[in-house]
Amino acid sequence: MPVSSSSSSSAGSIYLRCRSVLDALAAVPGFNAYYHADDKDIHSDDDYIPRPFYRLWQLCRKGRVLCHLFNLLKPVHAIDIAPNNKPKALVYRFIIACRKHLQMNEDNLFTVSEMYLDDTNGFVKVINTLEKILVLLKQRDILTADYPPPEQPQIIPQTLSEKVIFELLETERKYVQDLETLQRYAHEIRSIISLDMIHHMFGNLNALMDFQLRFLLFAEYNADASTAEEQRNIGSRFGRFIVQLEDAFSVYEPYCANLQHGLDMAVQLAPQLSNTSIEPTYELPSYLIKPVQRVCKYPLLLQQLIVYTTAEEKDEDADVEQKPKPSAECRHQDLLAGMEAIQRVASKVNETRRTQENKQWVMELQERVADWRGITDVDRQCGPLLLHDRAFAHQAEASKEVSAHLFEKTILLCNE
Repeated sequence: MPVSSSSSSSAGSIYLRCRSVLDALAAVPGFNAYYHADDKDIHSDDDYIPRPFYRLWQLCRKGRVLCHLFNLLKPVHAIDIAPNNKPKALVYRFIIACRKHLQMNEDNLFTVSEMYLDDTNGFVKVINTLEKILVLLKQRDILTADYPPPEQPQIIPQTLSEKVIFELLETERKYVQDLETLQRYAHEIRSIISLDMIHHMFGNLNALMDFQLRFLLFAEYNADASTAEEQRNIGSRFGRFIVQLEDAFSVYEPYCANLQHGLDMAVQLAPQLSNTSIEPTYELPSYLIKPVQRVCKYPLLLQQLIVYTTAEEKDEDADVEQKPKPSAECRHQDLLAGMEAIQRVASKVNETRRTQENKQWVMELQERVADWRGITDVDRQCGPLLLHDRAFAHQAEASKEVSAHLFEKTILLCNE
């Protein structure tokens, strides 16, 4: 299923934007000499970025190709790209030249540190800048290829499994847009509350955004299929790449551990944030909780994909009156492995949030309970709280409703 996007935002289809930039750069005079010269120095995509785009990022970090693109615009003062110039120096000169001669503002540029950080947020900014340069090259008839490329027609999924893939990609793009909105909001309120408060409210949002951009890029990369055989293998590719990313999903655990604290802060700071772009009492909490909702949605989508893919393959086998092919069984196993991986991820996230909520409950309990019957150190003497609920305590012929707390080492029953 060829990838398409109905979104025009920067999140839209990061894959299509990267691919369009690469296709256009291939038509830029002299670019291919830079692109292929250092190919032996580009290693595999251990950072979960498809190899063509990882190669582009690494190439831009060397600086020369950026300066070459700028010099093609025939500025009054070209950038010296002699071999003795260091990569960071070249990148810095490119940024300064773009500001001075092309009047680019910081919204259209990246910083030197963003270029070299292992953070996909910086990579997206590099793509933004390349897009601006390519538009200028096209306007001056230096670039002969169509740029920006004509808008692709909206792809209509034909099968149920294609509809699941389509839903996953569309909702993933919307989710990334929501995370971008939160990032912009965190930057917006820096003039209102302290950086420490922002950190406590949003936790590791930037790290989460970095991971999610990688996830989206790889999801779109794996969903791009131009032949029938590639189309049949989409589910298998999704299963394998989710297994590959399982450990990286751990970025969700600190965010979820901090979530309740962030929600509480949003309520506490609502009066100070009343005139900001996001309404703090109801709208902001709905944004903050989206990562938990999203990570719990993945197993449902994978389960649908397994069901529909299995049914469609059975239909194909019945049409040709033959037993399931080994390749079909392998595809099914890849999907099952992906399903098991994402279920483990969701389980860890839920457990992390439940543990944090229990810690918060114990803190409140310590303030409410008047007589702890000799317990002076709840954490040491009782252990972590595992479960709490309402219960009935029976004594003789009487029963009373109490608040029951199951700790690792003891059970605590409290009268209201």
